[in-house]
Amino acid sequence: AIAKAWLSSPTDALAAKLHRASEPRRLELIRRLNLAPNGTAALVRMREQLIDAIEHRPDLESVDADFLHLFSSWFNRGFLVLRRIDWSTPARILEKIIRYEAVHEIRDWDDLRTRIDSPGRRCYAFFHPALVDEPLIFVEVALTR
Repeated sequence: AIAKAWLSSPTDALAAKLHRASEPRRLELIRRLNLAPNGTAALVRMREQLIDAIEHRPDLESVDADFLHLFSSWFNRGFLVLRRIDWSTPARILEKIIRYEAVHEIRDWDDLRTRIDSPGRRCYAFFHPALVDEPLIFVEVALTR
């Protein structure tokens, strides 16, 4: 009924009603789960499991699309915090930098220290306020001038 009304009279008010009526109910569930303590981290883990499940259950792709829709706004650049990573950064974060490095393997703690604590070398990471000790993206920089 709302779709027919909007087709005959495409007003902003009807567009808003149509949007509310057509939005999957699970989006509100995901939003509410995000509000729970450690909800964001739980949802990220849930999406990891969902991605694995999609291989055998392609019908779940629409659920993943809903996660992507919400995550794209929750994890936009405006919400992320850029922090310098150095030798005084907590060990639990440094361990993740070692584990997550995918381009140039970090062999051990000495290798990490060389990369982040040498003159002309820097490391930065983006963090989400709800995932305080979880570097989402990090970059190693070599200053040349």
